[in-house]
Amino acid sequence: MVVLHLICIAGTIAAFGISLSGGSSPPECKVLDPDAASELIGTSGKDLQILDVRTPEEFQSEHIHDAVNVNVRDPDFAEQISMFKEDMPVLAYCKSGVRSETAGTTLVSKGFKEVYLIKGGIEGWKGAGYPVE
Repeated sequence: MVVLHLICIAGTIAAFGISLSGGSSPPECKVLDPDAASELIGTSGKDLQILDVRTPEEFQSEHIHDAVNVNVRDPDFAEQISMFKEDMPVLAYCKSGVRSETAGTTLVSKGFKEVYLIKGGIEGWKGAGYPVE
């Protein structure tokens, strides 16, 4: 868990021009509150890829409109995300925000340039009054 936070923190530190490795900084992993995530969805249109990293059962019970489900706990998660385009932004979420950090780390390590996570996951999203399907 600590390592996962460090990668996202490293991206944030890099955004302020501080390099941890002395070389080029890794792509950023941004955590957005539900309001900012909703705004991103509203302004990005078809250019935003929405990734639900929960189990298929959780996804079936409720999910954000237009989300694609790829379970981060599947052993082949890293292979399954190859269906997403690395040069397009990805908004990932889970139930409360923990699993999406794992997914964000994997996405960044696979070369995705813009990775966003919803703070509080779908629970935070619903708590802010946003709809699910």
